[in-house]
Amino acid sequence: MQRNYSFDYLRVIATIMVVLIHTSSPVISQFTPTTGWHITNIYEALSRASVPIFVMISGALFLSQSKEIKIKSFFLTRSLKVVIPLVTWSALYLLLKMLVINSIPVSLTNALQLFLTGNVHFHFWFLYMIIGLYLITPLVHVYVKHASKQNLTYFLGMWLVSSVLFKLINYMYQITIPIELSFVTGYVGYFILGYYLVKYPAKKLIKYSSIVFIISVGMTAGLTALFSNQTNAFYSFWYEYLSPNVVLSAVGLFLMFTRFTKPLPRIYKMINETSLGIYLLHPLVLSYLDNVFGLWIYNLHPVAGIPVQVGLTILICMIVVIVMQKIPFVELMVPGSSKKKHVSINKQQLQL
Repeated sequence: MQRNYSFDYLRVIATIMVVLIHTSSPVISQFTPTTGWHITNIYEALSRASVPIFVMISGALFLSQSKEIKIKSFFLTRSLKVVIPLVTWSALYLLLKMLVINSIPVSLTNALQLFLTGNVHFHFWFLYMIIGLYLITPLVHVYVKHASKQNLTYFLGMWLVSSVLFKLINYMYQITIPIELSFVTGYVGYFILGYYLVKYPAKKLIKYSSIVFIISVGMTAGLTALFSNQTNAFYSFWYEYLSPNVVLSAVGLFLMFTRFTKPLPRIYKMINETSLGIYLLHPLVLSYLDNVFGLWIYNLHPVAGIPVQVGLTILICMIVVIVMQKIPFVELMVPGSSKKKHVSINKQQLQL
């Protein structure tokens, strides 16, 4: 089976979205009922599907394999491509915070505690979550390989109830439903959802996927603005990755790109091949641009300032990562895609 180019497009879009989220966050977190804040809210709403899309791509790739996943070889080839970057980049961030920024004390015990608790830097949580999904992938693969469409639909239904509906009820009404459904909660739902949407493509839903995406983005922006206005403070629930509107946004975006069957243009291919490195590096670049050059979105109206900051950040990250990928051993910090031009969907590399 030929490479699924729709995943490449989705990975590029999701990478841009992540940078957009972190570029916009200083503005959106400080609620002010201004045009600039509302425009930033729209940018954020457009980007909330980013992490779910990454997880759905992973699920679609790994769970679609027809052969049994060999545990030893899987962990050696896949997990190390996340573990090595996590360890090395965590060490880099810790050294910078201890020796350059002086934001944390110089202490090995403190460094280990921050690493083990996932508190080295805000964006590393994603790698810990992905490692968790990788650890259960051989088990989940056995399940989906033998599960019927009805069974998978039931699983996803239970996931929506436990991870989305129960969460919504708890957040809105402070009511905790005591039913134990931990097996079908969290990001494993997105993992299986990606596989499900590829395995059982819904043609009618694909046809209206762009409408689903637009409506869900409108819901995210509208509900966030409404609740923030009511509380006179930024109301973050509708941005959460397991909120109902973000689930719809992820499904709509994922299905929109199933129709993309041509290889990526060169610039997008470069982003695709450096996506993990961009993810790991971009907070440093954003901070560097702010502290050294004073280039920050506050200096421009968000309509132009945010896209400029995002584009410049991605460009700098991409150049740095491409250089890193050419240096022996250093390349292990920023694994890229396979050198082969044509690969099976079952062996398609996942950059992030």
